[in-house]
Amino acid sequence: GGDCYCPTSGESISCNGLCSSSPVSTPCCTSVPNTTVDCNGICQSNLWVSNKRCESNYSTAFNYNCAAFEGDEFGQCASNCSAPIKGFVGDGYCDSATTYNSAECLYDGGDCCQSTCVSSVFTCGVAGYSCINPNAT
Repeated sequence: GGDCYCPTSGESISCNGLCSSSPVSTPCCTSVPNTTVDCNGICQSNLWVSNKRCESNYSTAFNYNCAAFEGDEFGQCASNCSAPIKGFVGDGYCDSATTYNSAECLYDGGDCCQSTCVSSVFTCGVAGYSCINPNAT
């Protein structure tokens, strides 16, 4: 019971806010606070969306690799990002290697520029910045 913040083996948040193994229809999400429908139409906790990491890399229970999440998870989930460990993208730590700090990986998910970094697993700036994003500082 309780809030479902850890979907496992295909579980998602049901209309009553509890874990369910059945896919949840899109309209249900509007009735559950702090949830968003992912790219598969499954209602997921906003905790997963707002943490700037790509859960799609860890579990098939999530899919954020679509245009609806372009400004958030999409940079970390995009298939054209060749970062060896996708979980490092958007974690608040600037991985300055070109495999992470590239346009395809949204400049390490914004980690390498002070103006785009969002603290997550790490506090922004802990590894310094290596800002090469022409639209950021």
